[in-house]
Amino acid sequence: MIDWISLIVVAVVSIGATALFALLLAGAIRLLAAARTAGDGVARGPATVGAWVLLGLIGLLILFALYLIIPQFH
Repeated sequence: MIDWISLIVVAVVSIGATALFALLLAGAIRLLAAARTAGDGVARGPATVGAWVLLGLIGLLILFALYLIIPQFH
């Protein structure tokens, strides 16, 4: 018998994690593009640092997903 509530929970969490991943990646790409096209008078550092922070969060998200998937880590 299928536990429908658990199936819905898994679907919602999967879609939410995918949306979070896409938002973080889009933000990182946007910040890196802004840093590359910034003029000499504009500070490029904060945009670059922000992009790398977002990419680091993506890495943590991936590591957490691997932790949840691989049973030997529990």
